[in-house]
Amino acid sequence: MKKLNKTALKWTILAIALLQMGGMGLSPSLAAISADMPEVPVSIVQTITSFPSFVMIFVCIAAIKLSEKFGKKRVLLFGEVSILAAGILGYLLHSSIVELYIWAALLGIGFGTILPTCSGILAENYDERERGGIMGIQSVFTNIGAMYLTYVGGALAVIKWNLNYLVYLIALLPLIMGILFIPADRGVSGAQSAAGETKKVRVGDLSRA
Repeated sequence: MKKLNKTALKWTILAIALLQMGGMGLSPSLAAISADMPEVPVSIVQTITSFPSFVMIFVCIAAIKLSEKFGKKRVLLFGEVSILAAGILGYLLHSSIVELYIWAALLGIGFGTILPTCSGILAENYDERERGGIMGIQSVFTNIGAMYLTYVGGALAVIKWNLNYLVYLIALLPLIMGILFIPADRGVSGAQSAAGETKKVRVGDLSRA
């Protein structure tokens, strides 16, 4: 079995934290979307940014069950691919509000899978003291991710609003790191222990995305 590289895994978890407030990534485009789709009520356009959070509430519950069956690493990587796909598809296909809501739902699926599985991976591979230190740094990376989404997303939206979706290409970083550094799930006893920790995902995490 490949030896666990805790340092590389820690940086992978921190890279994932950059995505935790991903729902706000499209906020800079709302005014431009409304102007481009005048037939759509403003309230419907504004809900695009909160729709991922609505979807992820349900996906988060399903992700816990799926991670027990398929493994946390696979489910986590699926979530990162979903976020990456939403960014690419949103950039390419954006002619109707229905399409935008589909990509918002895909973002919600991504956020809803990475939050509980990342918590489970953290619980499975680090002791309580180590987890406390990493979780403290996670908050910093979450805020860095929020600033990136706001400022880079805003700069792209000024050029053309669909370019705003490209901010989600940042998911490629934790995806590659996850493939390389996240270990396969441990045996049944370890997985069950981590599953207990996973179910304790903070309510705050669900509202931040």
